[in-house]
Parts: sequence; C-alpha cells; structure tokens
Amino acid sequence: MMCIKGLDYSYNTTLKVTESDKVVPIRDVLKIENEFQRVNVKVQIIHIESQGYNFIQDQRFFPNTTYRVADNTGQIDFTNWGEKTLNIGSWYILSSVSVRHFKGNLIITSTRDSTLLEEDPDPDMILTTQHTTTSTNVTTEIIGATINVHHICPQHHKITNMPMSVSRVHCPKCNTHYKVTSITMYSYGNLTFKTSSEIQTATIENQLINSIIDLPPHPSADTIIDLLLELPPVNITIHNGRITRISQASASQASATQASATQASATQASATQASATQASATQASATQASATQASATQASATQASATQASATQASATQASATQASATQASATQASATLFPTDLDLDQFMTDDFFDESASTLPPTIPPTKAPNPTKRKPPQLKKD
Repeated sequence: MMCIKGLDYSYNTTLKVTESDKVVPIRDVLKIENEFQRVNVKVQIIHIESQGYNFIQDQRFFPNTTYRVADNTGQIDFTNWGEKTLNIGSWYILSSVSVRHFKGNLIITSTRDSTLLEEDPDPDMILTTQHTTTSTNVTTEIIGATINVHHICPQHHKITNMPMSVSRVHCPKCNTHYKVTSITMYSYGNLTFKTSSEIQTATIENQLINSIIDLPPHPSADTIIDLLLELPPVNITIHNGRITRISQASASQASATQASATQASATQASATQASATQASATQASATQASATQASATQASATQASATQASATQASATQASATQASATQASATQASATLFPTDLDLDQFMTDDFFDESASTLPPTIPPTKAPNPTKRKPPQLKKD
C-alpha cells in the first residue's frame, strides 16, 4: 500500500493542528478563507464522488478518492490521497486535513500528516438532515468503450514510451532502468451503454476496470476494450457522470435486460415503419394536392384565356360600334352641312332663288339629240 507521506505538497507548517485540537464543525470549515488551513473534523461518509489517479505538483501519479462527507452542521467534499478506502456510512475523525479551493468549491484534502481514524457515531452528531445523492443504478450491456493507458514507474512517474518487447524500461525522471514487471499500468476511459430510454456515457477508472475483467500483463488499450465489450450485462452505479460501482448482473437481470433491449428494438422498428408509412401517405397526399393544384391552375388559366378572349371580342365589338357610330355621326354631320335643318324656308324660298338671270346659276345647255340607228346607210362596196 502506498503511503500518503510520499506527497510533496508545500503546506504552511505553522498551520498544523495537534491531537488536542478540537473538532471543527463543517459549518465553520465552510467559512474559512485561508487556503491550506489545517483542521480536524468528525464526519460521516455519505458516498463516493469520484475515484481515480491524478498527477501531483511534481508530476508523480497518485491514486485518490473523493467522498461526500457530512456532520450535523453541513457537508463538504473530502479528497483522500492514497489507496486507503473509507467505508460508506461510517464515521471518521479526519485529522490535519487541508482546506483547499477546487473548481470554485471549498474542499478538504488529506496531507502527509493526516490520520483517518474510524470512530463510533456520537449521539450528538447524528445527522438531522437527510443527505440525498444523485446516483442512479442501471442494469445494462456495454455497447462502446474508449480506454487510455498510462505506465507508471516505481517512483510514480509517467513513462511516455513503453516498449512491450524488452525486459527493462528507462524512466527519464528517475534516470533509471526498471524491470518491465515493476512498471504499474493504469487504465481509464469512458463506457457507453444503452438504457431503456437513452444511450449514456460515463467515466470509469482503473480500480473498477480491474474489478470487472481479468487483464493480462501490460495489455494494450485495444485489448481492454475488447474484454469490456465481451462482458455480459452489468450493474452500474453512476454519480455525476462517473461510474462508482460496477458488477456482473445476475442471470435474471441479464435476461430482463436482453428482453428490454429486444422490446426496445421492436418498438423502434415499429416506429420506423410507422414513420415510413406516414411519410408515404404524406408524399401521396402532397402529390395529389400538387395534381389538384395543377388542375386548378390549368382551369384558372383556361378561364382567364376565355375571359381575355371575351374581353378582346367585346373590345372589338365596342370598337366596331364606336367606329360605326362615328361614321354615322360623320354622315349625319355631312347631311346637316348640305341640308341645314335650322334653315328658314320662308327666307330661303325667295324669287332670287329661281332667277335664271342670276350670275350664280349655270348657263342653259340645249339637249343633244341621239342618232337614229335606222337611218344609217350600209357600207358601199368599191367598184372596179
């Protein structure tokens, strides 16, 4: 087991607490503004928030687990560095833990000087508030996986290029060659699984991967993925997008999961077929509507042409009638000019009108007699 005293955090040693220091309520811890302040707390472990490995300040790789802890005054996240596991539901006195800020939240973390001592619950410390979790449990089949692999030397440094065909490997940080068998492999990634309502993806860490499959020495990421995808249905507990527990499902659970998957597939197929049928009906309706619209458009065009022809004919008739009226009007005007209707006949019928000697009258021309055809002589023949 790795010792937490191997951590190289640079804490302010003047902020250390002693065993005689009182336990600080979580309510008061949440009011501390001085980061790296050391405190003692007595808390109950509510649930695991996350579990994995992280690189610390000197680029060494250490395991850590974050728990949600609480007392009767409040709750806070506690990150424990190292492989020690705390029991969910148990009470602990966490001594010399450090107050830190992480992603905008106040948390407490273990240090090289921390002790984690399990205690019997104090009747005065019984939680009066129910601390609920957002964890969900599903029984499902893993349908996808993305896995990354780190190789760690005995001094917790990451080895970037790990040859698999040699008996030793060099760590640049340590400047030391190590046996391949002394190198620790750490794997982590995401699992994708299908529930009754949706497809979900959650993060999985090394400890849980090792708990569900048997790995050969120094496997590749592809080997781990193949082994995960070959698993039968599993029970998974998810909290904040992370898998906190995984185990193989029982035969009855596996059968129920498979039945649900079959029913979901049948439902999806029915829905797809219904959608296709509806799409065909919609397309047929659209085609019929288009044909009806085309017919209506053609009828409207024919009616418009007939209306236009009627209008043209009416215009021509009107034009002819107008022209005839104009012609008649012209003739009427001409007649009126020759024979004015408003003429005073008594004035007009005077003796001057019949005066033959008037200079305005034409001279009298005697009639010409027409020749008499009966008195015409026949032509005479010429004598020799």
